[in-house]
Amino acid sequence: MKKLLSLLLLTVFLLTLVPFTGGWAAPAEAKAKKRIVRKAKKKVRRPIKKKKARLVKKRRAVAKPVKKKYNVPVQAGPISQQYSLEEGVNDSEADRIVNELRALGVKDASIDVNTNTLSVDYDSAELSSVSIIQKLKGLGYTVKRIN
Repeated sequence: MKKLLSLLLLTVFLLTLVPFTGGWAAPAEAKAKKRIVRKAKKKVRRPIKKKKARLVKKRRAVAKPVKKKYNVPVQAGPISQQYSLEEGVNDSEADRIVNELRALGVKDASIDVNTNTLSVDYDSAELSSVSIIQKLKGLGYTVKRIN
């Protein structure tokens, strides 16, 4: 019994000394793995050279002039414009749209419910047609300008 126990302890001791390679791997595969590990360890690290600190002049931000895409003179004064509302409008919606546009700065606004057209009179020095269209889109309407 003592011989069996000593034999068992000896095998456990020997198994702990030999690394486990994941099964009965071929010796060529084991050697290839060892080569890869050795190559990774042989990297030579070069000392980092300290660079002299250079004085860098900061560039001041200079405002560049904005180039206008179109040099079209803007008409200053009262403008009358018509818009087509693609969605149908009833009387209560028409009143709400007119009140919103007047709050925006439109002088006069009226909607023809039968043809779904909006007539607007405004001063171009105070308001633009883009802001009117954005307001109508914000209210949920698809708008087209009628010339």
